Amino acid sequence: MLRSPWMRCGVSCAVGFGLFLACWSSTLRAEPAKADEQPLRIQYAAHQGCPDALGFFFHVRARTRRVRLAEEGELAILVSVRIERELTESVGVLEMPGAESRPFERHVRASSCEEVVLALSLVLALAYDPDAVQTFPAAAPDVACPATPQAPAAQTDKPCPPPPAQNPPSRAAFGVHGLLVSGVSPNMRPGVSAFFEFGRAGRGFAPTLGAAFVWVPASDTSIEGTNNVARFGYFGGRGTLCPVSWSPAERLELAPCVGADFGRLSASTDYPEPDGERAVFWGKGFLQARIRWNFWDGFFGETFGSGGVPFYYDRFAVTRSGNQETQVFAVPDVAADLGIGVGAYFP
Repeated sequence: MLRSPWMRCGVSCAVGFGLFLACWSSTLRAEPAKADEQPLRIQYAAHQGCPDALGFFFHVRARTRRVRLAEEGELAILVSVRIERELTESVGVLEMPGAESRPFERHVRASSCEEVVLALSLVLALAYDPDAVQTFPAAAPDVACPATPQAPAAQTDKPCPPPPAQNPPSRAAFGVHGLLVSGVSPNMRPGVSAFFEFGRAGRGFAPTLGAAFVWVPASDTSIEGTNNVARFGYFGGRGTLCPVSWSPAERLELAPCVGADFGRLSASTDYPEPDGERAVFWGKGFLQARIRWNFWDGFFGETFGSGGVPFYYDRFAVTRSGNQETQVFAVPDVAADLGIGVGAYFP
């Protein structure tokens, strides 16, 4: 009886052929076709201290294998990533094509650039892989569940819980001001102040409390109708509250404030004979408008103007021959000051 080669090979050939098929099929499963990976071309810009473009893509690639960087000249989806420094926070924006050719955009704000990179890499990975790793290397903060550009709108089998609300970061600052002050002498006088503030960073409702020491050095004022002078000086404390802020540009911050001054106004004269120093309480409540420019990370310059109503009114006069009084200064109904200064955030 004749036998075919397969029959003569027997069991050993069958086992070998089965092992070959098993190895071949497992190789296909272990290495998905490159065509399954979506090519991306990333336009990336970030401030100092952030990862570079390749570092950003490594975070995306660690979450999913369904995307890759496009080769030169290859047709690919364009993704734009921008991370900018804004006061004490990093703000990132990711832009890419969405469903039905509509643009897809996501904004992320966090206290560090690394957190922003983690959040945006998660957004990009989920856009092309709903099963992307969401906890590598840490849970991304401040990111709502993104809409997947390529996924149908009816795909709701994996609802994403809303992120926990986070308060804006706290900040403290100190600095000095040069002042022009009215209401403490017949003329507007130069002064200085040193201030400290503590509050919340960010836009909108971000209350900040400030405290300052104000000093207007004693200076001479000519007494009308005589060749003599009177001398006025002031020192005291200042408290301010700035409940909200607005940033029309990246490094510019505008804030309205309310405040109060409490201090000691002194006056003396040598006409018609030397007169001892007279000291009275002086203070005012005021409204203030402040403009702050963050010219470097952690440092800022600012200017402000304020106007208000004194709490205490008094009149300073000298007595001439014949008991005739000459008024030197009367506390006005309205007082104002202007200031310009520099400061720094800490730590």
